[in-house]
Amino acid sequence: MTKSKDLVTVSGGLSVPADLVEFYKENAGIGSENLSGAMPQLKINESNSHNEMANGQEAPAGTFFYSPTKEKFETIKASIMVISRGFYGIQKNEDGSLPKREDGSIKTDFTQLVGGMILENSQPFVMFASGTRLQNMWNFGKEVKPFTRQVPMFSFEVELGLEKVKQGSRVWHVVTYKVMRDVAGQIKLIGDRELLGMLKLGIDSMKDMFEGFIEQNEVDRYTGQPLKEKAVSDTFNAIAGEPVAEDHTEPESQPEEKMQEPPADYSNDGQSDKVADDVPF
Repeated sequence: MTKSKDLVTVSGGLSVPADLVEFYKENAGIGSENLSGAMPQLKINESNSHNEMANGQEAPAGTFFYSPTKEKFETIKASIMVISRGFYGIQKNEDGSLPKREDGSIKTDFTQLVGGMILENSQPFVMFASGTRLQNMWNFGKEVKPFTRQVPMFSFEVELGLEKVKQGSRVWHVVTYKVMRDVAGQIKLIGDRELLGMLKLGIDSMKDMFEGFIEQNEVDRYTGQPLKEKAVSDTFNAIAGEPVAEDHTEPESQPEEKMQEPPADYSNDGQSDKVADDVPF
């Protein structure tokens, strides 16, 4: 750090007022949590999660944890803005090792990303859905699909909650999606034009973020090989005149605008549900 009159040169070559150096340092990172590909993740707290809240206490099991602000929520009033296409990824074990099937091959999980906004504070969020956490999301899609020819999906008021699931000695939680209705049973839509405009403007950037993440983390369903590496390898083989490795990936069987479900032989035995809901890849 070198001084020049009333300015100080800090890391990265920035020149800042000397009397504000400590202020900048103490507040570094505020407001930029969602830059550089960082996702504003909405996690699910489980019994062995270690998500520390702003007050220093660990968030209790059966609650949501919003990473950027370190807040917990019992339920969340939200707008669901984007649901990504399905892809296969690898959810590493807690010790960082790769999960294996009985035959020794790498275990992959069908996954989708859910993006939206917390209506209480207008903050964006991203959730990961795989295993038993997929079905309620698909049910939500089926419920709102008939109405999306008249209104966009992001205009629905949705309450996110958590439901306990038990399988033998294992206990975890899945997200529930409740489309809000008035006393007459009519679906409630967001009526704030300014908020609707904000939601619409955020959709493209959220889609780009999802595609960037999937591009970096998508793997071959059967081998666990990253598809970006596989594409490079296949191109090299084609140029070299060597046989291209057999492609095991499933063809797209549904139009892009429909809620995508996994192939018919996808097996969901609950084993892909991680007890700690951190970024799975």
